[in-house]
Amino acid sequence: MAYDTLSFYWLTPRRIRKRMAEQGVYGPDPRPFTGNILDVVELVKKSTANDMSSISHDIVDRLLPYYSAWTKQYGKRFIYWNGMEPRLCLTEMELVKEVLGKGSNVCGRSWMQRQGTKHFIGKGLLMANGEAWHHQRHLISPAFRGERLKVHIQT
Repeated sequence: MAYDTLSFYWLTPRRIRKRMAEQGVYGPDPRPFTGNILDVVELVKKSTANDMSSISHDIVDRLLPYYSAWTKQYGKRFIYWNGMEPRLCLTEMELVKEVLGKGSNVCGRSWMQRQGTKHFIGKGLLMANGEAWHHQRHLISPAFRGERLKVHIQT
């Protein structure tokens, strides 16, 4: 049990950071247990402390200040930690297309995300992974075809 705890909280994150660094992917140092959550909260507080000077659709710096700051600091690919879970942030369009492309199963909801929301939104499309997601998506896709949506739009 002691080894499992040590492995989960220290060895595994350390191993992941080392492997990512070998591939040229860096990010802010995570704190034990909370990762970079406190950094994210602090940056969001600072960016939203004052009202916006003008109405604009360019709100990434305001709502996701950590994304902007860490992209400038670590480059177009960086890793940050949501608690003990790593998050890989990609801004290179070709790489995003490759990761999200057909047949790719690397994306999805983590165990922690599913546990935190299962009582509120269940196991539907929003929280499904892999084959379950593909199956549910296949079931609802006819409802979003152009002909069906035109009926609901007033001209």
